[in-house]
Amino acid sequence: MIRKTKINDMLITLVLIAQLGFHTNVPHDDIISLAITFICLIGISYNRGSVTLNLDRSVKNSIIWYSTFVFFCFVSIFWATHRNRSMVLQLIVEVYIPFVLTALAISGYLKKEENPHHLLALLIYSECFVCIRALLNTPIQIITNMDSRLYGSGLGVNYNHFTTQLTLIVCIEAFQYFVMREKRIINKVVFSFLIFNIILSGSRKAIFSSVFIIAITYIISDWRKKGKTLLKIIVALLAVYGVFYLTINNAFLFDLVGNKMLALVNTLFKDGAGIRLDNSALVRNELREKAISVFLSHPLLGVGYYCFPHYNTYGLYAHSNYFEILADLGIGGFATYYSLYFSQLFTGIQRIKKKNNSYELLKVLFFVTLLILEYAQVTFYRMYSLVPLLVVYIVIEYTRARERK
Repeated sequence: MIRKTKINDMLITLVLIAQLGFHTNVPHDDIISLAITFICLIGISYNRGSVTLNLDRSVKNSIIWYSTFVFFCFVSIFWATHRNRSMVLQLIVEVYIPFVLTALAISGYLKKEENPHHLLALLIYSECFVCIRALLNTPIQIITNMDSRLYGSGLGVNYNHFTTQLTLIVCIEAFQYFVMREKRIINKVVFSFLIFNIILSGSRKAIFSSVFIIAITYIISDWRKKGKTLLKIIVALLAVYGVFYLTINNAFLFDLVGNKMLALVNTLFKDGAGIRLDNSALVRNELREKAISVFLSHPLLGVGYYCFPHYNTYGLYAHSNYFEILADLGIGGFATYYSLYFSQLFTGIQRIKKKNNSYELLKVLFFVTLLILEYAQVTFYRMYSLVPLLVVYIVIEYTRARERK
């Protein structure tokens, strides 16, 4: 049993790595990662002694949820203003099939696993491997010119995908470290390594979200003790202030992160900051405004999956999950996709009120973090966000179902 358990640990870790960070600029990398996932799924099923379709409720719900959304994308071809059949096919092959296989692999792994939460640790270790690959694939210019935009470019054309995924993993690790008090040496090393990569990335949303996550997890670590909670709020606020003060006043950190922080301030307060918006922020604001306009013209069903690029002069997506879905798929698509998010937030908050359940706190924190990140990132057809979502949702619901039995 011990040998099989260790083998399954390795197999599920390979699945997570394949879907989190295997993608490079190598031709057919999606097919390779899909093949790895399928082979590992067979291996996990074989080690468990049987292949069964008797899936846990959380696994069924996750597959039904995403299947419904993908079906909505597919049928949107019939009313789409531009027939993007190739993009729908790409969604099915590169995202939907890997999503289902990953969910089945997670189900097989958890079937007889004594500690389902161990999968969260394997997810974090898998992300560390992705970070190492990002460092190895980072051009030397990041050191000579401190151009952090090049960081992780070896993992694909858009490093923002990597930093979004990294932030979600930081959310899980921060929760494990502060709330669950897993503070062994390995946890400290892993946490520090993830934070180092967040800073090195220079990503505005990743840095601000990570600061928010660390502050919140630190505060809620004693959330039942009001006196300690108040003290931790004060300490967290002082720490956040110290981080931003150091970032603005240190020349090295300002070049790396500070100028992007100011750009974000300009994005939020266009007329009051006194500094011009950078070009990236200007383009993104224009795209979001256009997406809102397209949605208002086609509110119910949108203009069709991946058709928004045809409605803006840049030929780009909206750079926001909310506005992209609303423009492409209207209220119908938006309600379908975010049904899982809001149902889990609602049930999580209700369970927290009734019972001191720490992992329900993780679920709520994770989905709130994802909602924050999705304002500036399109994620609904990206495995880098869907994989952490799958793991967190299935592990927590699976644990709850086992405890009820």
